[in-house]
Amino acid sequence: MTSLTKQYVVFTIDEFLSLLTTSFFAGFILTFNDWGTTTLDIPSGVKNFLLMFISLFFVFLVTVWVCKVIAIKFGYTLNYRHHLAGLLIGLFFCVLSRGYFPLFLPGGFLLQQHERLHLGRFRNYYKGWEIGVITATFPLVLLLWILLLNPFYLATQSPTLLLFTSGISLAALFSCIPLPFFENNASGRAIDIFRYLRGSTFGLDVYYSSGAWYVVLCCTVLFFVSIAYLLTVMNISVGIFLYAVSFLVGLLGLWVYSNFFKK
Repeated sequence: MTSLTKQYVVFTIDEFLSLLTTSFFAGFILTFNDWGTTTLDIPSGVKNFLLMFISLFFVFLVTVWVCKVIAIKFGYTLNYRHHLAGLLIGLFFCVLSRGYFPLFLPGGFLLQQHERLHLGRFRNYYKGWEIGVITATFPLVLLLWILLLNPFYLATQSPTLLLFTSGISLAALFSCIPLPFFENNASGRAIDIFRYLRGSTFGLDVYYSSGAWYVVLCCTVLFFVSIAYLLTVMNISVGIFLYAVSFLVGLLGLWVYSNFFKK
């Protein structure tokens, strides 16, 4: 596994640029009001934007790396791509709402199967559920980031840390939105919205793999993010209890999927 990780878990220049693009837009959208509501406050805006931009880039980079490792276990390699249309639309709504509607799409994966990573006869995209597991890893890892960071916020009550965890929560939610990439496919023909694995958000790939798994994922993410939000207004003991409940709900959802819907 270590040799395979070294060989196939690599980031291309395009992936780094895509991660930088997503982090740039998300950081600006999340810190839009820090630039000033009535008067322009450039020092505060630049400081908070750079902090959010660098933090989100690190989180997205580690999250995609984990997804690459999971993909190898199923015999795939993946490339991360930003969703430019979704980022631009999010920026438009952010400006229109004066920062009170922070919308951005985290992007998606392009997956490829490799014969060298499979044993036996090679069957291209034979098991669609594998795609669902790989792409669902992105929002699930983001939930783990929230689980790790929220206790630090509860201990420090830092507004910056609260904004950071809120940004990760929104990224987990928005990654479940099922949308294709609005561009030409690899063959040069006009966009074929429902062409499988030509490029789409994480949510659309999960939905293609299994509608039931998509519902389980969305419910788990929504419930977990709701609990994370409630932690900001409740004490630590109640928060720990709610975290335990949310974790059990997520595990129960995965068990139901594995035993009744996985094919």
